Amino acid sequence: MLGYERIEILEKRSYYDPYRDHPDALEVELRKAGMTMVAMVVAADLYQNATVEEEIDHCLKTAASVATMDGECLLIVPGKRDFEGNQLGLTDDEYARLAEGLNHIGGECKAMGVTCCYTSHVRQVIERRHEINRVLAMTDSALVRLCYDPSHIYLGGWDPIACLEQHRDRIAYVHLRNFKNGAYSNPEAGEIDTQAILKNLEHHGYSGWILPCMPAYAHDGKSEADVARENLAFLQTRLW
Repeated sequence: MLGYERIEILEKRSYYDPYRDHPDALEVELRKAGMTMVAMVVAADLYQNATVEEEIDHCLKTAASVATMDGECLLIVPGKRDFEGNQLGLTDDEYARLAEGLNHIGGECKAMGVTCCYTSHVRQVIERRHEINRVLAMTDSALVRLCYDPSHIYLGGWDPIACLEQHRDRIAYVHLRNFKNGAYSNPEAGEIDTQAILKNLEHHGYSGWILPCMPAYAHDGKSEADVARENLAFLQTRLW
């Protein structure tokens, strides 16, 4: 065993396909392995008028699966940066549509006992400082929380510590990974001072989940199992 007791599931991955209509069956399989689910990740283009209702429905179906499996969080990743012509970012109408969709999903999640978290993501529609700030300003802090991922914030051009200082009250979930040599890397080594991030979270009393992300393409030749053990050991020696 690797020592983990909780797992995050990426809804779009094929391994979830057999359980899409039967999340209770996945819960049974996880419990057989001594695991339970803490969160599920879903990607959604909530700013696009033509598909927003479909995307909201998909998010809510995923949230219902989280609730069925006694999970805690729905993590929403923004859609791709697919703008018209020379458009560099969302229009005012698109921001309003995105915020309205997030607030609606957040309210429905709250009724299910699930926490709705939005996360910025490099090369997607919300990746830069002004974009993150605008979405958080336009959404209800009681309904839409922040999934804090320092690697994507860093790649979006913002100091992860500065983001943490500004939005710590919205953070309900942390993806912890680093970046080095042009690729994502494990938390302990890279261009981001993850130890300073953990100390900051501890100082301000953060008590939510911290997930060590393990991208398969940045393990320096190690097996994923070995990296998983190392990441858990890294957190166990630094968490409060």
